[in-house]
Amino acid sequence: AAGGRLDQVEAFAVATGPALRPARAARGPLSCPAERRRLRRNPICTDGTFTWPSYRYAQEYGPRATYRCDGSVPEEAEMGAVWAEAAARRDLLDLPERW
Repeated sequence: AAGGRLDQVEAFAVATGPALRPARAARGPLSCPAERRRLRRNPICTDGTFTWPSYRYAQEYGPRATYRCDGSVPEEAEMGAVWAEAAARRDLLDLPERW
């Protein structure tokens, strides 16, 4: 990205080297839960709208939310091919029980 486009970003990374390839969407164990993991609907996405835990979070993160909020995913699901895209979009998350 051009430097002027980065004026308002909170963080960025730089990569360089002879083996550098074009950017692509992350996939694999760091981007998606393992097969058969229990997934739950993203708790801030209800009925297709963001529900932030507090006014402060809404003010800080709301304008920066870059993913959509899909209210059509189930409350719970098991990670597999059917839900891989929803997990990659963060509509379904592998959350700890205490969440």
